[in-house]
Amino acid sequence: MSLQADSENNQLSKAFKWKYLIRNVCFVLAMGLQIFIYHMANERYFVVTEQLNTFQDKPGDVLPWYFIRRDFLHGICHGMALLITLMAALVVVRWFPESALWLAFSSLIWLGGGIWKSAVIMASCTDLMDPVKATTHWQNFDQYLYDPTISYGHFIVTAVPVLLIFYFRPILKRLDYRKRITDEIQSNVVPANSVC
Repeated sequence: MSLQADSENNQLSKAFKWKYLIRNVCFVLAMGLQIFIYHMANERYFVVTEQLNTFQDKPGDVLPWYFIRRDFLHGICHGMALLITLMAALVVVRWFPESALWLAFSSLIWLGGGIWKSAVIMASCTDLMDPVKATTHWQNFDQYLYDPTISYGHFIVTAVPVLLIFYFRPILKRLDYRKRITDEIQSNVVPANSVC
C-alpha cells in the first residue's frame, strides 16, 4: 500500500506547510501589532499632553517641569501600550507561543525605558500635575537629564528582556511549531514499504 502511504505523507506535508505558514504570518502580525501600538502610544502622548498642559510649562523654565511632566505622561502612555501588548500575547500564547513570547519581550524592550522613567519621576516629585504645589529634587535640567537612576534603570529595563530572550530560547525551541509538527509528521508517517 505504498500509494496510500505516499498520499498520507503528502497530506501531512501539506498540513505542515499550512501550519508553518500560519505560524510565520502570526509572528509578522505580532510584530506589526507591537509597532502599531508603539506608534499609537506616541500619538496618544501628544494628545494627552495638549489636553493636560494647562500649566503653561516652558522649556526654558528654571526647573525642568516641561520635560518632567511630558516624560511622565509619555511613560504612562507606554505603560498602557505595554498592557495592551501583554494582553494580546496572553490571548494567543496557547496557539502561537513563540509569537506571543516575542511580542511580550519586544514590547518590554521598546516600552520599558519610558515606563521606568515615569516611575522615577513619580517617586522624585510631589503633586506632579499641580503647578502650584509641585516639587522635585532636581534643581535644573542637567540634573534631571543625567540622573543615574534614570539612565542605569533604563539600561537595566532594556537589557533584562534581552537576557530573558536568551534564557527562554530553549523553551522557544520546544514550543516551536516546526519541531512539534515535524515530530507529529514523523510519528504518523506510514512507511512506504509497509504491507497491509
